[in-house]
Amino acid sequence: MPSLRKRKVLLASKVVALVAAATASPALAGPNEDTFFEAGYTMCDAHMLQLAYDDDLMNRVMRNAAEKLRRGDGARVAADVERGRQMNRYEARRCPADEVYSAEQILLFAKYWRMDSISETRAKLSGNLVRGDHKNSLEAINDAR
Repeated sequence: MPSLRKRKVLLASKVVALVAAATASPALAGPNEDTFFEAGYTMCDAHMLQLAYDDDLMNRVMRNAAEKLRRGDGARVAADVERGRQMNRYEARRCPADEVYSAEQILLFAKYWRMDSISETRAKLSGNLVRGDHKNSLEAINDAR
């Protein structure tokens, strides 16, 4: 087992990597993405829609969902996301926590749940995303502040 110092260095390097990933420019930007995210959906939800729509092109998936949202057909989008979750069998690998949460948010979530392992924290956040518990995760993060 690594010494305490080595574990702290490893944890610090992971935090630096998370911060770097969180501050990178977003791959998606535009009115369709804005509509999708402003409706409360996450990148995980977009991945679930990819499954539901059987479409690998994220921009097209976001455009289709945004068009439905703008038409007032939010129930259809919610049903499609749920269908994608079922097709995914609630597997968390499609939803990395760092696609949705900043490094600070991940650390605050760990603090709230008194978790020592960043990888365990990220796995719990990813699982929450797949189950549609994003709001509960955000509440825990805000409570930790």
